[in-house]
Amino acid sequence: MTDFADLHKKAEAATSGPWEVHETIISGKKSIWIGSAYPGWIYRVLSLNSTRGNPTQRDANAAFIAAANPQAILSLLDAIAVKTKRTEMLERMDAEAAIHVASVWAIYQDATTNNHLVRGQHDIEPSAFHRATKAMERTP
Repeated sequence: MTDFADLHKKAEAATSGPWEVHETIISGKKSIWIGSAYPGWIYRVLSLNSTRGNPTQRDANAAFIAAANPQAILSLLDAIAVKTKRTEMLERMDAEAAIHVASVWAIYQDATTNNHLVRGQHDIEPSAFHRATKAMERTP
């Protein structure tokens, strides 16, 4: 798993979002910059003044950078953390279930092999044993 602590720290230290793409004309040339709007003023975060390259690509890059503002990154990191915890919990539950199924399967195998299908022979509640054996019979 990737450690996102450094990215989290950088996102918290950066100018908060949302960021917006702004266009101005300077000396007859289009200038694109990304900024965060506050009441009464705009804080410039990044300027893209290059006249070289593909203008469409430059505009797309500016839009992407604006969308990837600190608020968006922190939201993504929070969502990843929630999903990671859930995945870890489900993996633990899966391992515990596998152990339980294996033990029920062993009891079933012993009971059918040695003809011990007598009530109370194994340390398992009879209705649970019956449900488990029926489920095992349906499993290929």
